[in-house]
Amino acid sequence: MKLGMLAAVLAAAVGAAGLALTSGCVRCQVGSTKCDGNAAYTCLSNGFWRKSMSCDQVTIQSGKPFACCNVQRKNGELGSTCLPAEECK
Repeated sequence: MKLGMLAAVLAAAVGAAGLALTSGCVRCQVGSTKCDGNAAYTCLSNGFWRKSMSCDQVTIQSGKPFACCNVQRKNGELGSTCLPAEECK
């Protein structure tokens, strides 16, 4: 009984986060972005994350320190991208 209740609570939490459970895998919401370490990831149409940008690579190419930051998009939603480290809050 406790295991069933735990599963129900977990399913509700995942649903509230906008994620879907498919065959035991948690899929991301298409178009969403996230930081993982110093890299930005984008959720693809198949529901899986793909690295879209390495902030370490941007640092090497630009000669200035870049970091993965959460930002507000023009549509008001939150997203993640590489920005100059001093702009990351």
